[in-house]
Amino acid sequence: MRALLTLYLLLVVTANANLPHRVNILKQKKDQAIFSTLDLVYKEYSKSLLKLQTELVTSNRLTDANAVQSEFFLNSGYIDSIGKSYQFVFDRQRPLPDEAEIYRETRNEKVKIALKKNIMVYITELNKAQVAYMNNQDLVNARKATDEMRLATLELRKIDSIVSVGSSTRSPLLQVPSSSKLRSFQLGNGIELEMIWVPPGSFLMGSPKTEPERAPDETQRNVTIERGFYLGKYEVTQEQYEIMMRGNHFKIDPNPSYFANQPNCPVENISLDEIEVFLNRLNHRLSDIGELKKGLRFTLPTEAQWEYACRAGTKTAYSFGSKITSFNANYNFDLDKGTTKPVGSYPANNWGFFDMHGNVWENTSSIHDNSKSNSEESFVRKGGSWWSKSINIRSARRLENSRTKRHRSIGFRVCLQ
Repeated sequence: MRALLTLYLLLVVTANANLPHRVNILKQKKDQAIFSTLDLVYKEYSKSLLKLQTELVTSNRLTDANAVQSEFFLNSGYIDSIGKSYQFVFDRQRPLPDEAEIYRETRNEKVKIALKKNIMVYITELNKAQVAYMNNQDLVNARKATDEMRLATLELRKIDSIVSVGSSTRSPLLQVPSSSKLRSFQLGNGIELEMIWVPPGSFLMGSPKTEPERAPDETQRNVTIERGFYLGKYEVTQEQYEIMMRGNHFKIDPNPSYFANQPNCPVENISLDEIEVFLNRLNHRLSDIGELKKGLRFTLPTEAQWEYACRAGTKTAYSFGSKITSFNANYNFDLDKGTTKPVGSYPANNWGFFDMHGNVWENTSSIHDNSKSNSEESFVRKGGSWWSKSINIRSARRLENSRTKRHRSIGFRVCLQ
């Protein structure tokens, strides 16, 4: 296995004493928020490494266990330094067993997300400070706030450009398409909606008769996606849903999730009718501020669009192969009680989409075959959830969902077309 070119934290940045007091406070607040998140992410990574090392020793994979132990000590050094300063750099680290590389890439993606989110909030607050200084005719401090905004914007661009290369395993950082195929929409308060372009093409939808545990309604056939579309990089989160649904005229709860107060976890416990209200509000808001081009609308993906993006060029039961482990997705692999996990906690597929398998079932706009025999119209849901066994998180698996049904295992991701 080739060495992985990896991101890590080198703590060398010092505070800028020349900043105006208000800007300095904002910067300290931003850094503290980042440090708190990084501390949790790196400690979670250490726990995963310790657990994996024990499993490797039990399996008599002693060479791999030693490599994981070395990685644990390296990560512990980063934890000791968090809270002083931070900076992204590249370093060619020693190879790790596949299981550990998945953990490391997931850690890196979480770090990148945390940095982007907090820097975007920082830029928003700096803009407010700059306006306040201008209103008070404090041109010197207004200029300093503007300069700090430029530096923060450059830092944000630098983070966006960071990828890990040289890995022989599927990496969430490696597989993301080029920036020209990505779109990001600002929803407010530093919350963004990230979308990935899916080009037109053909694929085999459904499952072959030889696929274990396949269902009768998974008939395999060639399907052509004639027009490209954008699809959410992640499932819609609780914070995205809340900011769009606050103050809605239908008195729909903006915080409906059973697993409440988890802003980065997928929203669940919502009906298709409520999703429709969310999409309408999203379309109106982004159209009003000129973010949405004429003719484009946010919708749910069709079943075919969803499976095309999920497979990402693969023909196996899962987008990562024919077998699944707890390293690949959040599903009920050990029959425990389970819960949703923050989006992006597991590796992405070849096209950069996270959690297409597990976490929460995802609603589509396609009417289910059973709809004709039911008194209530039903639609197809895909992907399985934290509640599901492995049979239900296969790429071809399809279940029905009525328009009014709510469940703590069902959510959605958005499509733009």
